[in-house]
Amino acid sequence: MEDGAGLKALYGYSEIKEVTALKGLMLRLELMNGSRALVSFNHKVNQARFFVLTKEGIWFTAKPRKALNVYWTKTAGTQAIDSLGVTLCEALEIALEKEDEHAPLIKSVTPMRDFILRIALQNGSGLYVNMKPWLAGARYNRLREKKIWQSAATDGEKILWRDDTQMSMDDALEIFTARL
Repeated sequence: MEDGAGLKALYGYSEIKEVTALKGLMLRLELMNGSRALVSFNHKVNQARFFVLTKEGIWFTAKPRKALNVYWTKTAGTQAIDSLGVTLCEALEIALEKEDEHAPLIKSVTPMRDFILRIALQNGSGLYVNMKPWLAGARYNRLREKKIWQSAATDGEKILWRDDTQMSMDDALEIFTARL
């Protein structure tokens, strides 16, 4: 696992502010820039690396570590008996994995208050992208108009607005992880 501080310096990623493990092997990540993600680990637990997450008591120990990592650990006394860590990059890769290669990646998009864009993904994961800081720039400034903001839709691969503004998933991830 890479050092979170090194990733932050290299890529300029926002740091993880809070991690919450939810029922159903869903992980909620909140970043310092106001973006949030719900990451489904359901499709990963059959893989050897992630099997430890199914052991009793370990899933709900999730916490941030070194600004850009999530870490789980189960202890017996003072000794760690099971542990697993993933970087923010790995968590986002898990969120973006397709369960069905023929289905579109994006299931739906919902424009929310305060210019948060909810992107529901095919595998049950989702991103809540804080668009507010980006509305001052030329590319997304028209989205400040309520009617245009509310017109967000998807073709399964991109986010589209009625004024012809478009955002690819790569652009959405860049905004999601940006350090402000």
